[in-house]
Amino acid sequence: MGDLLISLIPTALAGALAPVLILPVIFLLGTKRAIPNALAFAVAALMLYVAIGAIGIFFVGGQLSASESDTAKISAIVSLVLGVIALTFAALQWRSAPGNEDRITRQVKGIESIAPGKAFGLGLMMPLFGAKNLMVYIVCLNLIGAARLSVVDSLGAMSVVLLIFAPQVIIPIVIYAMVAERAAVFLAAIQNWVIQHNRAIGIGASLLVGIMMLSKGLAELAIFK
Repeated sequence: MGDLLISLIPTALAGALAPVLILPVIFLLGTKRAIPNALAFAVAALMLYVAIGAIGIFFVGGQLSASESDTAKISAIVSLVLGVIALTFAALQWRSAPGNEDRITRQVKGIESIAPGKAFGLGLMMPLFGAKNLMVYIVCLNLIGAARLSVVDSLGAMSVVLLIFAPQVIIPIVIYAMVAERAAVFLAAIQNWVIQHNRAIGIGASLLVGIMMLSKGLAELAIFK
């Protein structure tokens, strides 16, 4: 378990550094029902991660009958594939035409009157908002599966990953609840900054996740040579 955490925690932190999870929460905190909407989104997103993690652990993880070496090879291949996908996202965003600030502004204004039920639905569509985080989460599940732990230990390791991911959606809500008036001004400034630099943020996050996963996959494959 200790050896797993040594590789698991840095991987999860790399995913947590990608700001794609925190941005929807910040936008929802600018709506008329700020805290209920943001909480609904956060709960739904974390529920989705728990569901994906349970499926990964019980059905496609280390609980299957594959040998230890085969499981490790599968983990390396998955990391490589997801790394290529992330770098492809970065390339597509790089080639896309800049200047979509107006479109994003319209989208932000379109959620100003959103209800908590719809915010919950948005959270359940987390891959649309946090595909990069989701890819890192899948890599973390592969690490857990490759360690071939017991069900209880696997769930414990998954909980560690979720504890690393959770602050992205929880901390903004806590700050807003404590200092709502000042937080509203600060969050509005962040919204404007994100709208102006969303393309650079997307490219940077995709590159970060892609390079990290490619490096991990190549390092794991090198062990078998």
